Amino acid sequence: MEKTISEARTAEIRARYAMAGITLPPDLESGAIGTADALLSMGGLLHSLRPAADEPSNIFTLTPRAAS
Repeated sequence: MEKTISEARTAEIRARYAMAGITLPPDLESGAIGTADALLSMGGLLHSLRPAADEPSNIFTLTPRAAS
């Protein structure tokens, strides 16, 4: 089952490749665009906002630690 990607999304992905200086060979273009679409779709999952209460405590400190 192949996912249909809109023309606007395809144009956006082509523009991103062009800005990065990447030229897609015609025989690999459909796979590269499909992969880029999947990665861009995951962005919302990877970069979601979390409240401070969900962050682990004591990860960062401004106090210098003694050398071990």
